[in-house]
Amino acid sequence: KAHNFQANIVELGVGVTVEDWYGLVVNSIPAGGTVTNGYGVYITNSGIAGGISNTGLIAGSRGLSLYSSNLSGDLSNAGAISVSGGGVYIVNSTIAGAIANTGLISSAESGLFLDGSNILGELSNSGTISSSSSIWHGEYIVNSTIGGNIANSGSISGDSGVVMIRSNVLGALLNSGTVSANGPRNALAI
Repeated sequence: KAHNFQANIVELGVGVTVEDWYGLVVNSIPAGGTVTNGYGVYITNSGIAGGISNTGLIAGSRGLSLYSSNLSGDLSNAGAISVSGGGVYIVNSTIAGAIANTGLISSAESGLFLDGSNILGELSNSGTISSSSSIWHGEYIVNSTIGGNIANSGSISGDSGVVMIRSNVLGALLNSGTVSANGPRNALAI
């Protein structure tokens, strides 16, 4: 059973909603596709047998939100998520694969926010993750576990670039890129 998202333009309300779903998500945002609305992609109480990827544009108040769900593959962004709220929010969820950003995540809140979640693979960024806020961070990881490395070869910025609170990283923290703070805080706060 597959949940296919093929529309090139979705406006107003919620672009893509997946609720109480147990199946496969295919082509979540097609190449060159655009989702502009309140919530770009909102997934809750679901089991996704496969990955979620964005290669198009998500714009609105929230980018991609995953709540109380399980994802058996990777979550990846090779496109652009440019929003006035949170970029990628993962709350009380498990991702059996990795989280990889090779594109742009730009937000007024946290670019990537993990809370109460388990990521079994690596968290990597070779693109840009930025928060324009004076109180939110580029990557904000709370009460979560990362099974692999946290690796940055791109750019991460926010009030603090990367903040980790009550979280575990079973791999290493690797940086060959830029992690920066917009204000007087530390670029990396653990």
